[in-house]
Amino acid sequence: PEALARLDNIRIVRPELAEALEQQIIALASSGRVKVPIDDDTLKKILEAVYSQTRKEYKFRL
Repeated sequence: PEALARLDNIRIVRPELAEALEQQIIALASSGRVKVPIDDDTLKKILEAVYSQTRKEYKFRL
């Protein structure tokens, strides 16, 4: 329930991140690398990995 609430909150704020997170969870679950149901701590770890991959970096030139 906590992980689902966290995912719902992410979906409200950053829908594209929630979509990427869901795809990663599906891939991990289908390959057997994560046990289902996913708890909040596991979701946080997956979220960190997905966020680091989808994060945009900005460079400013002065």
